[in-house]
Amino acid sequence: MRIDMEEVFRDKNLLSEIRWEIKRKALTGWKPWAILLPPDLLWPMINEVSQGMAQSWSPFLDGVPIEVGPQNEVGLKFVLPGMKTSPVHYEYVNNDSGDGMVTTFANGIKMVLERDLGNKIWHGSCGVRYEGTEGWVAIADGYSRCEVSNPAWMADFKKLVEDYQARTQRPMSHVRNFFDCIKSRQQTVANPVMMHRSMSTVHVANICMWLKRDMKFDPVKEEFVNDEEANRFRSRAMREPWII
Repeated sequence: MRIDMEEVFRDKNLLSEIRWEIKRKALTGWKPWAILLPPDLLWPMINEVSQGMAQSWSPFLDGVPIEVGPQNEVGLKFVLPGMKTSPVHYEYVNNDSGDGMVTTFANGIKMVLERDLGNKIWHGSCGVRYEGTEGWVAIADGYSRCEVSNPAWMADFKKLVEDYQARTQRPMSHVRNFFDCIKSRQQTVANPVMMHRSMSTVHVANICMWLKRDMKFDPVKEEFVNDEEANRFRSRAMREPWII
């Protein structure tokens, strides 16, 4: 059965029925959305997600780190050389969100997961701040220029951006970079390896929060160290006879 989209959005009762049917299927393990749902059913669900109504549905979001972590973390991994990996240690924080969790990479670099809801570290959403021995640099969505602890650093801002674009042949736009890479067959800035490592990091952070204890993680084997209880969270039980 196919449903006319104009009719769906005119009829709030019908739209509500569709939403609840999708949610019911989600909670019973029905997940291959894009393959099984016709557009007439898929778009109402996407609309629901965009309004934030699906945040409690386990097939979509499993905690605060998943919601805010990946985009922020990609910035760290892209800037620092040799960071195409995940932290090896995660320190549990006793709150509901995971804000303030300190994660440590094998090389000793620490990454703190923080939403900064009070705008004390940056201003805007999806921010990141790099702290070093000489000061800090912060940036977030909506910034045209980064914020720095030493204003003198901004004297070379334009030149640094131009040098980066000339050296890498990359534009300052993810969308443009994606289209350029379709033609060139090169890897995008936010490439699959980078995104996989970013997502695996925040998944580990969520598991750390669920089990309420510190975690040690092996990013090579992609498993928790001597922790079978945590390792069981790496995947969900599949419906027989389907396996991957």
